[in-house]
Amino acid sequence: MLPNVLVDGVTLVNPKTRKQWIEELKYTALNTIWQYAYIQENILNMYEKIKLCGETLREYESEKGMKFDYVISTREDIILMKDMDLDKLIPKIRKSATDPGCDILAKNCLTWKGINLRFWILSGTNGIEFLSSKIKYYKSLISSRRKIYNPESYDLAHLTSLNFVHCGISVN
Repeated sequence: MLPNVLVDGVTLVNPKTRKQWIEELKYTALNTIWQYAYIQENILNMYEKIKLCGETLREYESEKGMKFDYVISTREDIILMKDMDLDKLIPKIRKSATDPGCDILAKNCLTWKGINLRFWILSGTNGIEFLSSKIKYYKSLISSRRKIYNPESYDLAHLTSLNFVHCGISVN
């Protein structure tokens, strides 16, 4: 079993078992994301890793006395088939809550009633908050006895709970 290790800004974390998540959450059903109740511990492990990434970004900002303007979050299985013109995408991200624009850009296909989770461009501060609060939001759903259909609709509900604006973008 690996300890939690920081390697070039990447934290390696041992996944928790279903039993460990039940104990931590004090919730035996583990069916809050009901379409995948049978693999809920895998989803929670993914959210835990995303949360740790957000916390690492927040710590880095604090240590360096700076703020990220943008955060790009991808799954490990993403493949970019052509150049991405970030100059066209970045202006769509808002800099503050009073700016028009988006807190998160995500591709507008295969959304499965929510937000496609393979590739996101997020505003810096709000993006870090979104990433860091994945498990906290899951716990709030348990407390309210609310069920969510799938991880994509979970992410959309989570963004909505934070009053963040999501914009779908073309894969082209």
